[in-house]
Amino acid sequence: MCFFNENIHHPLTKEWDRGCRQLIHDHFDWVKLHVGGVCRAPCVFGNLERCIPKNTFDASNDFWTKFKKVDEAVLFSTQYCYTHNQQCRLDKGSDLEVAGLPCWDYSLVGKLLGENGPTIGAFLTHAKRHVAVGTPLIIIENVKDRLLLKYCRVF
Repeated sequence: MCFFNENIHHPLTKEWDRGCRQLIHDHFDWVKLHVGGVCRAPCVFGNLERCIPKNTFDASNDFWTKFKKVDEAVLFSTQYCYTHNQQCRLDKGSDLEVAGLPCWDYSLVGKLLGENGPTIGAFLTHAKRHVAVGTPLIIIENVKDRLLLKYCRVF
């Protein structure tokens, strides 16, 4: 599965390369060719925060209020998939998730806002989804030493 956030209005949130989704499909085709086997093409979803009801939290809320509101929110079981041009299931588990969540809140460019930045909802929604499906191993690429390590045990 792949998510990108097209709704956060920040200079760094736009899709820099419109071919990004195509690269995911090209990679999948290459793997099929060289590894063999037939499996379903990977889902590519839009805004990760659309896994929960719109306006679940307000951007002005502090981290713990956002955390509580996301934790209490209903987690949708489907979301629009750009690969399959339909609603695809979000509640399918996997043995491994490799993700790169928005990192500008933890970078110098993003003014080191951390959990008070505009993209914390993506992190919280991502965590909620993986707790719900019971993903046993998650590898998250992010800005060095800035990835909410102090909150990981909370989830």
